[in-house]
Amino acid sequence: MSEFDVVSFTMGVEDGSIEPGSQQYLEGFQHLIDSGLAWQLQGTYGRTAQTLIDAGQCRAPKPQPRHTLDGALPDVGPYAKVSADKQLSFDNGRTFRIVLYGAYNARGLIGSEKNGIAVLDEDNLEVLADEIGREDSGYFGATRAQAQLFERLSAGSFETLRQVVNDSPRCRHPLDAAGNLQGT
Repeated sequence: MSEFDVVSFTMGVEDGSIEPGSQQYLEGFQHLIDSGLAWQLQGTYGRTAQTLIDAGQCRAPKPQPRHTLDGALPDVGPYAKVSADKQLSFDNGRTFRIVLYGAYNARGLIGSEKNGIAVLDEDNLEVLADEIGREDSGYFGATRAQAQLFERLSAGSFETLRQVVNDSPRCRHPLDAAGNLQGT
């Protein structure tokens, strides 16, 4: 859809010429969801989009990797100065989150000496490893090597992620070949 089509769609929804539940209505809302516009327009569009997703009439948006150069993304748990954050889903049904962070928030004491990449198990709500690729960068953001490792993990296979986690000195929960936590 072009910008003009979005305007025509929203006008059609507003004036009632596009019937709720019609194919045109559902396709239009799917476009608004996929583009993120559903949550940027007036509130009724976001609420309607969420209702359509919950009812299975529209698909939820796919998580997009978030990047910033200055560590301005929201903290993820104790991981502060986040400059990249991505959720990964693999064919084995497992979902992980990788976070590139510049500091660790220990209950208000923020230490830039604790930085790197954290790998979180979204299914079991566990930290698998952190401080992966730690360097003396801290508050000044990710180093080139940390950003490259983050990109390698983002684009890589489950086996690549598994190897990096299991080889990390800060590995808390090794993964087996099927993606299960070992020793739990």
